[in-house]
Amino acid sequence: MVSPDYSLATRSDHVWDVVPGEIACAMVWTANHADSMHADMRRFVMAGDSAGGNLAINAAYAANEDRAESSCGGTVPHVRLAIAGSPILDPVSTWNNRTVQGDAARSLLLNYVGGSPEQYPDRYRAISSFTYLNPIGPATLIINGASDHVVPHQQSVDFVRDARAAGVDATLVVIPFADHSFDLTFGAIGHQIKLSVFDRFLRVREGSEARLYRVE
Repeated sequence: MVSPDYSLATRSDHVWDVVPGEIACAMVWTANHADSMHADMRRFVMAGDSAGGNLAINAAYAANEDRAESSCGGTVPHVRLAIAGSPILDPVSTWNNRTVQGDAARSLLLNYVGGSPEQYPDRYRAISSFTYLNPIGPATLIINGASDHVVPHQQSVDFVRDARAAGVDATLVVIPFADHSFDLTFGAIGHQIKLSVFDRFLRVREGSEARLYRVE
């Protein structure tokens, strides 16, 4: 497992166009050090949660289409599997979320993008996972809660539908009554369910030796 750091947004530093290159750079680093880590890059997996789920999905799909640009140069490796928990796949839908926790998501997007979808439609399009859909995207697993008050789970339904229509092996697992980050408490039922779903997906698609690349 490789867990990279990346630039975090602030009210004055909007890194929507910086972070993707950093993630791609970490992918290049992983490929360059695969031999020393005894890692098989033919079984490369990208995974992340929430905002990290957006980064993982976008990077994986862009890499497989040779569209990912690394901030440190090098060839960005292709990805075999992509896994995302409660991901922000459609930032406009997330911005328009009017639930009790919608303001929290909107505040994060303000920092990351610099404004609203009306102010910066091109920026929101650039970070939307729907922008990256292509028929050679990696086999994809998305898991989220049916009662997510931060990221409406309908966007996951729509993404998996569109991914399948494009020819991607995409799977959606929705946990009834679960909210955003339902798996944060180690050992709790939500955490156990998520690990079990992830484990089964990896075993079915790649076998028990699959490596996991995680973006948090």
